[in-house]
Amino acid sequence: MTYRFHDMSVGILTRESVRRALQVGITAAQIISFLRGNAHPQCIATGGPLNCVRDFSVREGILLWADSDKKLVIVSEEGHEKVRDWWKANRAAM
Repeated sequence: MTYRFHDMSVGILTRESVRRALQVGITAAQIISFLRGNAHPQCIATGGPLNCVRDFSVREGILLWADSDKKLVIVSEEGHEKVRDWWKANRAAM
């Protein structure tokens, strides 16, 4: 746990922390259920960061292809830096 407030906790989910959880008997289904049950409503309403990046790319006219199932967004070579800068500026709000 990174921070713990009265009405909110903040943590970082890493590959290593998931592996540790699996080793002590927590199932992948339990982790997914917890994340879905405790996600911020804005994250659920917008479809998460992928849709935000995709929408930004469409607005900028740099989107070449997107696949929601694979969580993949492909932008033009010229658009890569725009997306990177936009992501750095907005990822805290995601």
